[in-house]
Amino acid sequence: MSKDELTDFEKALQKKLGSKKVFICSGSDCTLAGTQKQLFKNLREYFLENEIGTLNCIGLCHKNHSFRLNNKKYSAKNTDELSQIMTTEGLSN
Repeated sequence: MSKDELTDFEKALQKKLGSKKVFICSGSDCTLAGTQKQLFKNLREYFLENEIGTLNCIGLCHKNHSFRLNNKKYSAKNTDELSQIMTTEGLSN
């Protein structure tokens, strides 16, 4: 599968999920690490609750604190890291 095909798939997936703008990883590693609840709370500084979705796994199992935004994968262990990511993406709280 080419990079373009994957991007097309991801765009179609986001279109199907509607109002969701950011997706928290709900895979087993992230869930068992216990990091995603705090990440959800931190993301609420930038997004409405109905704009935050979940994906089964985004492939950053070794990092935890993982989420997907604008077809990019991120990991933010604290609010400072999240703030830097949001600034890079042109978002602010």
